Amino acid sequence: MEDAVTAEIARSQLWQWVHHGSSTSDGAVVTMERVRQMIANELGVVRGEIGETGLQQQPFRTAAAMLDKLTVDSPMAPFLTSVAYATLEQVAEEPARRLHDSV
Repeated sequence: MEDAVTAEIARSQLWQWVHHGSSTSDGAVVTMERVRQMIANELGVVRGEIGETGLQQQPFRTAAAMLDKLTVDSPMAPFLTSVAYATLEQVAEEPARRLHDSV
């Protein structure tokens, strides 16, 4: 549960920064475009660490899309898990579905 709370705090802060036009210490405004660029950069770091195949086999892109949605949506979702659980359940079921389909 602590991980969900930590993620929620970070997500809420990011949402607030984007929707209220907050600036970083260097004066740059936190925009959705900047957030999307940072997400893309982080996906690139992950790709560099585990390769394209590893990136495809793990739900990193799903997580990135979820963060995008949770940051851009207005009004702010009450809690990230209220949005995330359905997606996480689908991701968890996917390996079992692939195994079943291959038998």
